[in-house]
Amino acid sequence: MHLPVEVDVVVVGAGAGGLVAAATAAGCGASVTLVERACELGGTATVSIGEFWVPNNVHLRRLGIDDPEADCLALMARLSYPDTYVAESATLGLTQLQYELLRTYYHRASEAAEYLDQIGALHSRISPAAYGDPLGHPEYHSDLSENRVPQGRHLIVDDGDPAFGLRGQAYVRQLSDYLARMGVSIRTGCRVRQVERDGTGRVVAVLADSPDGPLHVTARRGVIFATGGFGHDRNARETFLPGPVDGVAAVETATGDFLRIGQGLGAALANMTSAYLGNAAFELAISQPRIPALIHFPFGDSMMWVDTNGRRVVNEKGVFNDRARAHFDWDATGRRRANRVLIQVFDRVVLDAPGARYPLGPPGELPSHVIAGDSWPELAVRVDERLAQLTANTGGARLGPDFADQIAASVRRFDAFACEGVDLDFGRGGTPIQTCYEQSLHAGLRNPTMAPFTASGPYYAMLIGPAMFDTSGGPAIDTSSRVLDVSGSPIEGLFGTGGCIASPGGAAYWSGGAPIGLALTFGYIAARTATAG
Repeated sequence: MHLPVEVDVVVVGAGAGGLVAAATAAGCGASVTLVERACELGGTATVSIGEFWVPNNVHLRRLGIDDPEADCLALMARLSYPDTYVAESATLGLTQLQYELLRTYYHRASEAAEYLDQIGALHSRISPAAYGDPLGHPEYHSDLSENRVPQGRHLIVDDGDPAFGLRGQAYVRQLSDYLARMGVSIRTGCRVRQVERDGTGRVVAVLADSPDGPLHVTARRGVIFATGGFGHDRNARETFLPGPVDGVAAVETATGDFLRIGQGLGAALANMTSAYLGNAAFELAISQPRIPALIHFPFGDSMMWVDTNGRRVVNEKGVFNDRARAHFDWDATGRRRANRVLIQVFDRVVLDAPGARYPLGPPGELPSHVIAGDSWPELAVRVDERLAQLTANTGGARLGPDFADQIAASVRRFDAFACEGVDLDFGRGGTPIQTCYEQSLHAGLRNPTMAPFTASGPYYAMLIGPAMFDTSGGPAIDTSSRVLDVSGSPIEGLFGTGGCIASPGGAAYWSGGAPIGLALTFGYIAARTATAG
């Protein structure tokens, strides 16, 4: 059955960015059709905390807290493009477009949040922290000299609930309710396969598969894509990402639809090797199509991560997007990824402790992906046996011959650091974000993230693999959210936001809520640009 539709703006994808784009366009008086591949709205936002990172936001300004443009841009540029960042450069070492996209975000993110609040689509407040600070939790990179505002940029939906937790559904609900009040046409279960262009090359319509047959929607002012990344397209992951990724937390419809459509239109691609990375329990990740969560800050103080030789290689409490990159290190001698699989080791205190423990399971229980041994040598045998069962998934990773001796030595060194309170190898516990959610399992610690292991077993291990929320590369956009072709010119009538485009934030995860903040801001900009034309 053919169902022709004609509206001002078509939005494809009903996640964090698509919902904002549809709400903004409707608020500007445009007629809107929102087309969503899944059978429900929200996308990956529904399983998120729902924060959105907004510099110089209205809540900071009301409190009299200054967030200077120069400092904030320097912070973003340093994190987004560390290989080219130059503080003294007029563009901070970035290309002109990269720099202008960051400036656009600084200036328009709060504008977007304020607009959504004004029209009644999405109300916000400073996101609370677990320990009750009115300015919320610390920035992920509050220790950097460029960061003049270590708290208060994290916003969350204001719906009267003061709790901190998974609030993404509240974000989706407020925006969805607004769309319903505005009479926006919403088509779920419809997958857009291609777009149509007129004789001038302008994108003027989308073609979708719907439960009732082909769906053709004409867009008089523009088509805005917000369909998520290519996290669940294994071929695309293996083609573009810098190494294997075992677990994906994005909803399963994030299969790179716009990547393929954009390539067919001649869109320029950017940021293709980047993703919003994290870690996952390896055996859980490879056994299910979508992981329910990443390991944000691993649970436990008498706990550490080691490589297959028994040596620590990373700050276990470091920011997840940075910590996960350790998995991609290359061993030139062995000609393989040195940290393809890492091993979390811990003691009985951690196993039995209460608290937010994912992915350990209930206190005292031993899930199938947790390995036990009464001593370090016995644990080494058990871990290597498990690795032997998983060689098809790990590139043949096995423990080194001296693992048992080396893990014992690594524990002794770790214990010494814990007693002194300073991690001389990786700086664990050295920044506010590493300690703010740490549950104390031992009394009198000098460093709340580190405690000596018990003098005798049993000891436990869990295999750790690379994971991600979703990818952050795709068709490039300009500061008006217009998709660019390979010559750098806008593809008229085509806009993008969220995980389906090349992130204006480059490779960075500035702090909690950065992906949603970017999706929200450039979804808003896309709708304002389209409806202004």
